[in-house]
Amino acid sequence: AVLDTGIDIAHPAFAGHLDVASGWDYVGGDATPQEVNWSSSGYSASYGHGTAVAGVILQVAPNATIVPFRVLNPNGSGRLSNIIMAVNDATKYGAKVINMSLGTTTASVALSVAIKSAISSGVMVVTSSGNSGDSNVSYPARYAPDMQLALGGGLISVGSISLDDKKSSFSTCGLSLDILAPGEAVATTFPNSQRTTATGTSFAAPMVSGAVALAMSNGRTNVVALYKSIRASATAPTDPLFWSQMGSGTLN
Repeated sequence: AVLDTGIDIAHPAFAGHLDVASGWDYVGGDATPQEVNWSSSGYSASYGHGTAVAGVILQVAPNATIVPFRVLNPNGSGRLSNIIMAVNDATKYGAKVINMSLGTTTASVALSVAIKSAISSGVMVVTSSGNSGDSNVSYPARYAPDMQLALGGGLISVGSISLDDKKSSFSTCGLSLDILAPGEAVATTFPNSQRTTATGTSFAAPMVSGAVALAMSNGRTNVVALYKSIRASATAPTDPLFWSQMGSGTLN
């Protein structure tokens, strides 16, 4: 399940890999979670974000099925209540992985409860840490330690690492961060059958989601055990400035 700005349903890269019928557009209030561009000239700030995230997942896990839930508008904002409903609906649908390349500075008990319910139902939740470049990991990624304490794990908070194995300058890090993955100039899909390169922790998270999908397809369906395995098998951080704030290191 990809909770984002929607997806370009007609993009050829997604042919045979979309389950649109099980998704929903919470922004438009209909059953078609299609990307929408609000700009009359050029592109809205976050137009194509969901399409790019889904494209990363399918490059890592080519046989995955993407269920799009449109919870953000093309400017990148959205209602927390819609995100909570989407987490609950994705869990009811039977998603095995929920990717949330989004974040907020506002804590939400309801969102935390929805994520706990998803994990308890056997769903791995993967979310980006944020792009503020400091140690203020955004929600829901900041809930990762809480989920580890309460359930043993199941929510993976993901930051971005550069090509030279340093923390990306924009990547938020800190004690709430679990792991890192490449998030700079990532080649991926864009609406209208196009391709692009995307940068941000938003595009590091789906690399982890894709890896989780691969592991689950090989029978690793216990989310707590898989969470621990992903962290234990990570390549240890070497960045001399931030190594203590980079979680377990880079996704292996």
